[in-house]
Amino acid sequence: GFPWGILIVNVSGSLLLGLLIGTSAALVSPALTMFGTGFLGGYTTFSTAMVDTLALVRQGRHREAWANGAGMLVLCVAVAVFGMVIGRAL
Repeated sequence: GFPWGILIVNVSGSLLLGLLIGTSAALVSPALTMFGTGFLGGYTTFSTAMVDTLALVRQGRHREAWANGAGMLVLCVAVAVFGMVIGRAL
């Protein structure tokens, strides 16, 4: 089926990263960098998402492949921006 689990992980990780950036816009610290790139980078799985996209292409499920690949990218960027806006408002 459609890789919903990967989508949920990537969207939630993008939201958390946006919140982190928004709430700490004035702060630059090694701890924030490590959490953002280390923990959230490890939590999100964009490489797995692309493997899933290619698997959908191989199965001839081109619409789902486009939805997964392009849709996930657009959705994750939008959610990260939303998180950043919310983070700045806190």
